[in-house]
Amino acid sequence: MLAYHDASHELRAPFKQGWGLYLNAAAYTKLGGFMLTYWQGDSYIPIKGAPLFSSDSDTFVNPNAVSRQRRLLMLRLLNEIPIGRHLALSLRLEPFYDFGEGRLDFANSIYLNYRAGFGLWNKHKKK
Repeated sequence: MLAYHDASHELRAPFKQGWGLYLNAAAYTKLGGFMLTYWQGDSYIPIKGAPLFSSDSDTFVNPNAVSRQRRLLMLRLLNEIPIGRHLALSLRLEPFYDFGEGRLDFANSIYLNYRAGFGLWNKHKKK
C-alpha cells in the first residue's frame, strides 16, 4: 500500500492526497521470469517511479489528462542475459490491460545490471 500527500501551502497537483495498492506474484523458470502485477490507485501521484501508475499525466501528447482511478493488470516477461562476470542485460516485455481506458497496451525495457560487492562490510583477516 502506498500513499501520496501534498504538504505544500499551494496546491500545484490536481490532488491533495491519494493512495495505491501494488500486488505482485512471480515465478522463475528456465525460460525466464513471469510476474503478474495488479495496480489500483486513487488520486495517486508518484514522486519518483513509473509514470504509468500516476493519476496525473505528464506526457507531451496529453499533459493535462487526469484519471483519478487507475486499475492495471500486467504480465511481465523477464529475461536476464549474463554478459560478463558481474554484468547482465535484463530484458522486460510488459503487456498490461488498463481497466479505465478499456485497452491493452505494453511497455518494454532494457537494463544493464552490475552485481558485485564493493567489500565495505567484509571482515579482513589480521596477519
